[in-house]
Amino acid sequence: IAEEALAIAVYAALVAPDDVAQALRIAVNHSGDSDSTGAICGNLVGALGGPDRLPADWLAQLELRDLVDQLAADLAALATGTADLDDFATRYPVPRFASSVDPDTGLAVTSTRVFRPRWGEHVYHTTVTDPATGQRSGSVSREPVDLHKWAQRSLLFRDHEELRGRERRAFLHERYPELAAGADAPDGPLGLIKLRFARAFAAWRLSLPDEDVAARRRGTLAESGWLIRYLFDRDQRGEYLDFYARHRMTNDDHVRIREDGTCESLPALEDMRTGSEDPEEDARLQAEHRARDQATIAVLTEKGFWP
Repeated sequence: IAEEALAIAVYAALVAPDDVAQALRIAVNHSGDSDSTGAICGNLVGALGGPDRLPADWLAQLELRDLVDQLAADLAALATGTADLDDFATRYPVPRFASSVDPDTGLAVTSTRVFRPRWGEHVYHTTVTDPATGQRSGSVSREPVDLHKWAQRSLLFRDHEELRGRERRAFLHERYPELAAGADAPDGPLGLIKLRFARAFAAWRLSLPDEDVAARRRGTLAESGWLIRYLFDRDQRGEYLDFYARHRMTNDDHVRIREDGTCESLPALEDMRTGSEDPEEDARLQAEHRARDQATIAVLTEKGFWP
């Protein structure tokens, strides 16, 4: 995905080097990751020509224009070594520790500036705690956080997750009404396999076709951005479903669901690999990554999941 997005953005910038609007239209009018390609192309054409090449009516509508200009000038000063560091310290104060209970949400938020040797820089570790339940969540960022906004964001995220949970349950009850009546699994053969699969893809309202399950027939689902291939088989432990799921916004997933509802992760193609600054070590890691992917492709090809 990353290399394709970069290629599309570079192509658009080169095809229309003197027309920023046309370059961006080219960058986003395709069936892929349009927001990413548009953002990358915008960075390229902006870096090439600066603000003078941007349409005046776009700049007139830019929110916080003065602040954006100031940040850009400060970044340029840092890059060229002409920045006034005392002025920077005043304009961009760096708190080391902050803690408060947000009056609107009741959530306790703590942010601490710490040094992470692995990243080689200072980062901010922010923790949000719900005093009523003791539930705690944390995150790491390179920039200081606004504690009130962070509490609001955490509450919205929690509410969003609860809403998604209700939507997933509603889909399962709609697809398999017996679940709403209190059944532990859908009626018919391989009920727990049907349930586990539907739970995995409930956010996209995807489930196994009943006729494929009844006939133990392999099939393909190509909906909501997913390409899912599946087959039924059995071994000494009983019947199972294998599926391989691909989506441009997430990693591939290769899973076996057994008739008792247990799931096993199977080898899938790896989008990323471990790297090293040492060229020899990096070459070794790259070769190992390639070998794992080739072995996985062989397994997927044998199952009819690839290409």
